[in-house]
Amino acid sequence: MNRRAFFVGCTLSVGVAGCLDDLSDDEGGSDELPGDIRPDDDPENVPAELHCEGEEFDRIQYQDDDDELVYGDADAFALRVMDLSYDYGESATFELVNTSSEEQLTSTSTRWNLQLYTENGWEEVRGTTEDRRLEHTDEEVSHEPGDGFSWTIELTEDGISEAGPVSDSVAVCPELRAGRFRFIYTGYAPEDVAVQFDFER
Repeated sequence: MNRRAFFVGCTLSVGVAGCLDDLSDDEGGSDELPGDIRPDDDPENVPAELHCEGEEFDRIQYQDDDDELVYGDADAFALRVMDLSYDYGESATFELVNTSSEEQLTSTSTRWNLQLYTENGWEEVRGTTEDRRLEHTDEEVSHEPGDGFSWTIELTEDGISEAGPVSDSVAVCPELRAGRFRFIYTGYAPEDVAVQFDFER
């Protein structure tokens, strides 16, 4: 069942997402934001497509159209990753900032995908089994200029599955593989905004 609510400032997903301090310059914009958008080179490792044995596995798919996706800078928001390379067990931090000079609305901080580039294209690493489908709410969050969301996700199977709001329903399958990952925030219309980073197992 969907419900609609309105929040001022930002929401918190326990242990994962939080509010940002004001990170924009006085006139808005993303030139001075810390972090990166994506590596300059092509990925060194492209694994086979993701496949899970046993029960039906339904991959979480908030983002479904690359034509509506931009890297780094959307119309009124910028997304950055704090490093371009991580090892297994390290924590990756992502920051979304309102770079406009006006208040902007997004959905909640939970509307993100974490995908691996495979021989089958970009594939979400998280999913649910048939008896544990996710339900979503329709909520709005207000961000003043310079405000936004921050996510810190431990790059392990448990760390990623526990990063969402319903960790008991979410799993990473198969186990994490080395390669090029991308984090996408899908709660801002009209564009999904993404960053990429490399991951070593």
